[in-house]
Amino acid sequence: MAHDRRGTHAFAQAGTRSRISLSSQQRTRIHNVVLHRGFISRFRVTDVNFDVRVGVRVPRSFHLFVVPEDIVIIAPQFRGYRCFVFDDELVIVDAFTFEIIAIIPV
Repeated sequence: MAHDRRGTHAFAQAGTRSRISLSSQQRTRIHNVVLHRGFISRFRVTDVNFDVRVGVRVPRSFHLFVVPEDIVIIAPQFRGYRCFVFDDELVIVDAFTFEIIAIIPV
């Protein structure tokens, strides 16, 4: 695996890096919802000052969005979490610890 500029791993196939298990069907459904419901434009950030990888704590000053209900319906374990989109990836963040717990390619 090669490292990209953010210290994350580049995968040959799209996959989810996560501390929470998602089925391939859930990943596909989340991908479709994010693409087709305008979430990318609403939740996109263009500049981060931290590594975007599972386990990293996001600065508390960083603006996060509530995970939309459309995604919670697909993956109920994301209820109460926060998110943002960076470099065509949906990043899920624990609302209490501010730790990145999942990165889903979109």
